Amino acid sequence: MPPWTDVFIVTALVLVALAPMTASFLQCWADRSRSDLAEALPQGRSACDSCGRALGLRDLVPVLSWLSQGGKARCCGASLHPKLLYGEVLILISSIWAVLVVPWPLAVPTLLLVSGLQAIVLLTGPRPKVARGFTAVLTVLGLFVVWLNFENQLMIHAGATFLGLALWLAARMQRAVAPDALFLLPVAGAFLGFSGLAITCFVAIPAALTYRIVKPRLFPAELRRPVMPAEAVVFGLAAALWIVWLYFTF
Repeated sequence: MPPWTDVFIVTALVLVALAPMTASFLQCWADRSRSDLAEALPQGRSACDSCGRALGLRDLVPVLSWLSQGGKARCCGASLHPKLLYGEVLILISSIWAVLVVPWPLAVPTLLLVSGLQAIVLLTGPRPKVARGFTAVLTVLGLFVVWLNFENQLMIHAGATFLGLALWLAARMQRAVAPDALFLLPVAGAFLGFSGLAITCFVAIPAALTYRIVKPRLFPAELRRPVMPAEAVVFGLAAALWIVWLYFTF
């Protein structure tokens, strides 16, 4: 049997390579959800948004297809929406960032964390029930990681998880923000404990404001739309949780 370090390294590298594909699938799921009321996973082959022609394999390679085609659809020459590239690049950078920062035994759960966070950010609006499912999975993952690696802190993180859940439920009842904008708080409590949860809430504020200002400027003028407050809050919490996990935990 190979040493556990080798297993961790190989698994982490595979997850890094697959991360852009996961991002592409999640973006497809979110886009189709906005025009389809069904809760099921996306069905059928991907098609060009402009002419409707089914896409081939060489059109579906994350990042590389976009670059090789210069941001144009190969079938009809129409401009591709920039969001198709941004999500793939962001998750690839975040995945490489993770394996460079965290200890190898924690690389795999950290890569699962970043993919789960991206799923929650993309699906909170069009598929809130699915996003809550990802939140529950990440919460369990966080407590499991703490149990394996920081066993003497498990009760502290469990308490922080319940505090995050209570804060989310209180905000939901008061409707201070969109009902599901704060449901990353239990995840932050599970991974980071009480102090990390507090830091996450603090860092999320400038992260959300920055996202709301910067995101529209990343798109061509004809494709821009305002960022809703709930979307900014979810992204801000996800970004803050990620930063605190990488730089305030180890």
